[in-house]
Amino acid sequence: MRFPGAVLLLAGALSLSLYGEQPGEPNWKMQFFHDKLDSTLIFEDLDCSSAAHCVAVGAISKGDDMHPTALVTSDGGEHWTYVDLKDTPYSVFFLNDSLGWITGAKKVWRTENGGLKWSDVAKVDDLEQAVFQDANHGWAAGRDGKLYETVDGGKKWTNPSVGGLTWPEKQIGFAGIAFPTSHAAFAIGTAFPFGQLRVSRPEWLDPHSAQHYRTPPAMSFLVMSKDEGRTWQTGSTFSKTGTVANVHPTREGHALVVMRYPDGSEWPSAVLDVDPAGGEPTVVFREKNRIVRDALPLPDGGVMIAAIEPPGTSAALPIPGKLKMIQQDGGNTPHEHNVDYRAVASNALLASSDGKNFWVATDTGMILRFEPSGGNKLPGH
Repeated sequence: MRFPGAVLLLAGALSLSLYGEQPGEPNWKMQFFHDKLDSTLIFEDLDCSSAAHCVAVGAISKGDDMHPTALVTSDGGEHWTYVDLKDTPYSVFFLNDSLGWITGAKKVWRTENGGLKWSDVAKVDDLEQAVFQDANHGWAAGRDGKLYETVDGGKKWTNPSVGGLTWPEKQIGFAGIAFPTSHAAFAIGTAFPFGQLRVSRPEWLDPHSAQHYRTPPAMSFLVMSKDEGRTWQTGSTFSKTGTVANVHPTREGHALVVMRYPDGSEWPSAVLDVDPAGGEPTVVFREKNRIVRDALPLPDGGVMIAAIEPPGTSAALPIPGKLKMIQQDGGNTPHEHNVDYRAVASNALLASSDGKNFWVATDTGMILRFEPSGGNKLPGH
């Protein structure tokens, strides 16, 4: 659950007193902080189309009011511009530094000037994430067991068939979709066989329900397409507990999946490598005192991980914990980067356009950029 306003500010102060200031120069440096006494900025998604251009979307919380907002930079994060949005954003995707889309609670939105102005293009309210191969052709993952395709830049969306589903559509939500190659694609779905769907996304839309929500039994599975997304077929189930948090494709065409497990589980989270061809998933990373929120593949192998160190024994994170950035190089032992001591969060989102430049945005209104130095260099650099 995310707590807006003064609670987050108090949690940040408590975290600083517990952890103290980190010695040395941080590799993850604060570029932006919505440091306001009367409001909190909660980021929901982040996308960077180049080393210069990034857009983060979320909402500014003022008491009981939520104001959908985007933050835009065109100079690598030196300056960020607030942009008011007319819809609650679920996800953002940019094809280049100019052209991008937001999937929102009510509509799909498009920008042609880098995110400074958005226009609604379709009234579709059940899309979780969209990806585009060009200015017209795109796909989206949705709720109610549906995947979507557009061939006109998002104005009209159709539903390709998904074969082999063994659960009712109302019990299924697709959390992520990717096209590792021009022909092959995958989407990650989660089914709730007992009908208890997860809390609405984003959680801050209904914080009371999120506070009392308990993760139900769930089945996470992969669906594949070999014909450019025209038809889809259900693959194997790779997890029978927890829910999918984030999904990213790897250079091998696999799915890098971040799993969240119920409070009290042996592991609070895990990063899994899921092969669309089947077989058991490979555990890339998991630690009992690190709650993984996002993970991106590195260009020469390995993974960049955004995690939270819980301030207590519970993985439910009643207050924000210390942000931990972890680099796992292939099969080597993971090592933690030095992070700005002010960075505390309950959720964190990673973005990179090239596997060299990385940003992370938090639900506490912070954006940090990775600046490698010394022993914290990416593989091949």
